Amino acid sequence: MIPKLKVLIKQNQRGSATIEFIGMVPFVFMMLLVVWQFFVAGFAVFSIQTAANEAAKVYAATNDSSKAEIAAQEILAANANLYTPSGNYSTISTLGSSAFTSRIDVQLKILFLPDEILGYNATIPIQREVKGRRLE
Repeated sequence: MIPKLKVLIKQNQRGSATIEFIGMVPFVFMMLLVVWQFFVAGFAVFSIQTAANEAAKVYAATNDSSKAEIAAQEILAANANLYTPSGNYSTISTLGSSAFTSRIDVQLKILFLPDEILGYNATIPIQREVKGRRLE
C-alpha cells in the first residue's frame, strides 16, 4: 500500500507551481513596498533640497529670513503628505558678515507602516543644508 502512495505522490505534481507562486506572493509584495518606499524617500530628499536651495536664494537676494522661510514652506507644502516638520521647517542662520546657512529639518513618514497599527509615527529624520552669501 505505501509503495503505491509514493508512486502517486511522485507522479502527481500538478498544482505545485501554483502553490509555490502563492507562497512567494507575500515576499514579492513586501519587496515592492520596500522599493516604493526608497523611491518616495529619494523624491522627498530631492524636494527638501530644492526647498533649502530656494530659501537660500531668497535670503541671498532679499536679506529677509521670514521671506526665505515662507519660500521654503511653499515648496514643502506641495508634498506635505510625505513628511512632517521637525520643529520649524526652515531656519536661516548667519555665519558672519555675509555668510549664512539655510537648513531644512523634516521627518520622513514611512508610508506602509500606519500609525493605527504601530501606535506611533514611524519616521526618519532628514536634514538638508545650503551655505551661501548675501548679495550686497
